[in-house]
Amino acid sequence: MIQVQTSISPKTLGLFSMRLTNIFTNAKIFIKMKTLRFICAVLLTAMIGSNFIACSDDEDENKDEVVTPPKKLTQMKAIREGLTIDFEYDEKGQLSSAIVTIINGTSTYIHQYDYIWSGNIIFERTDYTTEATYTLEKGLIKDIQKKNGQYKNTLYFTYNNSKQLSTYKASYMGKDSEYRYNWNNNKITQMIYHYGEGSYFDPDSTIVSYNGEMAMGHYPLWFAEIMKADTLKSTSPLLIAHPELIGIGSKHLPSKIIEKYDGNCIFYYTYSFKEDGYIENCTKKTESIWGTSMEIYTFKWE
Repeated sequence: MIQVQTSISPKTLGLFSMRLTNIFTNAKIFIKMKTLRFICAVLLTAMIGSNFIACSDDEDENKDEVVTPPKKLTQMKAIREGLTIDFEYDEKGQLSSAIVTIINGTSTYIHQYDYIWSGNIIFERTDYTTEATYTLEKGLIKDIQKKNGQYKNTLYFTYNNSKQLSTYKASYMGKDSEYRYNWNNNKITQMIYHYGEGSYFDPDSTIVSYNGEMAMGHYPLWFAEIMKADTLKSTSPLLIAHPELIGIGSKHLPSKIIEKYDGNCIFYYTYSFKEDGYIENCTKKTESIWGTSMEIYTFKWE
């Protein structure tokens, strides 16, 4: 019987031991990596699931939310003045026509205004001799060319950096007048007037006060206020319906306006609102050296 003796040197045994250790170490690392990957996959799946559930909940909540577009002014009345204006709009929400009805004693007068919007031009046509062309620049009216028979009248508007009305100038039969407006926190606080040659600006000519009341939509009487119109008969239905075209679409409502230059008039305003926040009526009380008067305005929105 032949016996074969093998001997392993200490060096060889050391190398074998190191390799065996590396194998087990790598195996442990591999197992740990697989475990880590598994845990990450589970966490990622949970996160995706929770996000999906959250998005689903948001979508379910959004299904119950209805975005209501702003209402349009469809009718305005001045009771004492005997005036009613009915407004109609096109599919874009732009004023297309207005019917002005004036009742004076036993007489009734009805006038129709039609509007054509064409790019930066708005054409106003009436059923009598008056017509007007409104020229817009960057969404704001730059000027209004009015024509009544042989007479022409031009109105010019400028704005501040916040696109709020800054000045209004009128030129009629060679005579110019200018109106200036000061703003503070999106509210007109001063209205300053300059009538023709020889007059002057009075910084305290008209002061506007507020008590914090605001309304949905807009304040339909702003155009008449800034134009110092004694009646709504001489105002434009377009700018009553779209005051934003001349930068006066503020929702802040005046509570008192003091005019120091003309009989020291003081106007007091009170309002009532519909449940949705739109103005339902406005009572305007006037006190001056000539006495006291009151006008009630009513509004319909749709």
